[in-house]
Amino acid sequence: MRTCRRPCRASIHAQNHDSISGTPEMNFIGMLLGPRGVVLKMIENDSGTKVAIRGKPATRDVNDSDELHVLIRGPSEEAVEKAAGMVLSIITPPS
Repeated sequence: MRTCRRPCRASIHAQNHDSISGTPEMNFIGMLLGPRGVVLKMIENDSGTKVAIRGKPATRDVNDSDELHVLIRGPSEEAVEKAAGMVLSIITPPS
């Protein structure tokens, strides 16, 4: 297991995944949060990471020009990759 000196990071952008960016009618924020944030807490607890939803639709700041994305920070690359896999499995629509 490789440990990072600084917290390891990963960012998942919708435009990098064709199956996600092609479905604008889906509520990705709601899917990730779940009822009362249970889904997001489960991802954080199971992987040992911190997950944040960032970008224009996720904030109330009108000056925020970032695209919607998920930022994952964790103690190791393995933990970040595990959380990224869990996030993608939740937000990727069934084929």
